[in-house]
Amino acid sequence: MGKIPDFQRKAVYSIYHNVTHIEAPAITGMQNNVLFVENADGWHVVKFTDNWQLVQKNRLASTVYADYGIPCPRLRVGEVDGVCYETYRIIPGITLFEAVGRGMAPERIRAVYSDVIKYFARMDNVPLNPVAKCAAASAHQVALYNIRTANGALAAALVAPLVYVLNRGAAQDMGIYHFDITPKNIIVSPDGRFESFVDMDSVVLCNRNFALGGLAIKYRRLGFDLNELYDMCEAASGRAVNRTLVSAMAELNNVGKYILWRSAKTK
Repeated sequence: MGKIPDFQRKAVYSIYHNVTHIEAPAITGMQNNVLFVENADGWHVVKFTDNWQLVQKNRLASTVYADYGIPCPRLRVGEVDGVCYETYRIIPGITLFEAVGRGMAPERIRAVYSDVIKYFARMDNVPLNPVAKCAAASAHQVALYNIRTANGALAAALVAPLVYVLNRGAAQDMGIYHFDITPKNIIVSPDGRFESFVDMDSVVLCNRNFALGGLAIKYRRLGFDLNELYDMCEAASGRAVNRTLVSAMAELNNVGKYILWRSAKTK
């Protein structure tokens, strides 16, 4: 476990009373800005940023998703000494990434993705407003901020315009989607059932095909057939999947993320 920055530790004690334990997650991600905090009320997740507009968008996105029955954390947000944060009570379970690493059976992984796709189909119905009216509400805006933080200004300037282009499309393809549905952003229960999405940064106004492509590439990397995923999506949503386009989006997403991971300032 890496050393927790003093400003984060100080902020935690301002956010929560009677703190008994603070730790960084085993998998910190490229931005290294998340802590787990225990107090008398249990365990909580605290995520730090210097972008108040992003924090406000995330809070609103979590509320809208919950209103539409899409499992996600209900965020509380605030600011301490110029540091913005979002926090929520930890969701019992582990990430799908961890579950797969512990040997989750293929049929159980398929069952998790079956539930994921059902909730992805619900995202089709989430109204664009009020999330789309927020600053930092579009995929390329979030990408610009997160890539600049993790990889630097040059990488952000190169990649964010690509995300912008990929997210253009017909009006019927635009929605409030989670565009980074990866095993690290899926929480499963101790018995391996889908519980929740996390990482509300990635709930934005974006192209459905781009969001589905991000989901699809991880499904394929787990060893499954993409056509199986597309069939589930069509059955759940009643909408045809442009399989060629989504598969192309998946490949571009995969290559871009690999390059960003390799060039990240912290891993």
